[in-house]
Amino acid sequence: MKRLLWAVALMALLTACGGTDPGPLPQPRSPVIAETGPISVQEFTTAVTKLSVTSPDGNAVTLALSGADAGAFSITNDGTVRFALPPDFTAPADANKDNVYQATVTANDTYSTPTTRALTVTVTSCPTCRVSTKSARVTTDASTFVPENIISSFEYPALMQQQTSKFTLTGAFATTTNWNNLEYANAGLATVAARIGDAAVSTCEIGAAGCDAPTGSITIKDVTVTKDAIGFLMSGGNGTAPVGVRIIYAGQTLADYRPNSCGDPVLKGDQHYVYFDTSALIGEKIDIKIYDEETGGCGFVAFDHFYQTDTPKGIRAAVVAKK
Repeated sequence: MKRLLWAVALMALLTACGGTDPGPLPQPRSPVIAETGPISVQEFTTAVTKLSVTSPDGNAVTLALSGADAGAFSITNDGTVRFALPPDFTAPADANKDNVYQATVTANDTYSTPTTRALTVTVTSCPTCRVSTKSARVTTDASTFVPENIISSFEYPALMQQQTSKFTLTGAFATTTNWNNLEYANAGLATVAARIGDAAVSTCEIGAAGCDAPTGSITIKDVTVTKDAIGFLMSGGNGTAPVGVRIIYAGQTLADYRPNSCGDPVLKGDQHYVYFDTSALIGEKIDIKIYDEETGGCGFVAFDHFYQTDTPKGIRAAVVAKK
């Protein structure tokens, strides 16, 4: 009898330990990348899209790009996709040169099977974003003012504020986009103001603060010198006020031009052509910093079109050479 009771007790214990079969363990679920639909952006625009990426299990997800045109983009783990360099419709950088950029996005949480989704971005033409060679009250050379020679035209401030890989903006240039509307806002100046393209820049009246108050700078980064001179139009200052333009090489200021034409809040013609002799820097990379650091008398600067040329016009500001 004792043996029988022991056997019954053992069977009950084994049954209690085994319980009901729970079945297969739950498997980790892959991240989800939401469908974006067709993506189209204008040339010279760096922002592309922000992907919606989620993990059903609440895991952290890492995003990466691969494929033929992956190098044209950058991606962050919050899903933000940008062009690494602003695309140019007339010079497509995608693999087959048709302005349709293709890559594959991979979402990986390290616990589940990674998820992939195709990314296709079409770049469209933006005629208003391109450099114009029309001019008012200033002479231009059609053979010089071609896109490959233009360093910056300053015609589209909002676009420049987006292009952080090419420009560093501070002060008034970073916080407002009305740099180049003075000649239109002031009827008395509209009939005398010179410009190349649609507009020139003056730090007079930015934010309706008068000529001296606004300050700031535009640094054009990593300009490869290809010609004997860098030309531009510039007025303002009194020759000593800290307004003007600097040429910077490897962190060193090689030249600093300060205009001495305080009476001209805007450009007024060919007399404001200026150039740096850069023949000693061919092939080198430089930064060009246009600045207004003066809040006192004559504390403004007007300027337009920085470009490269072998036939410069106007005043030679300096011969620029490595120190």
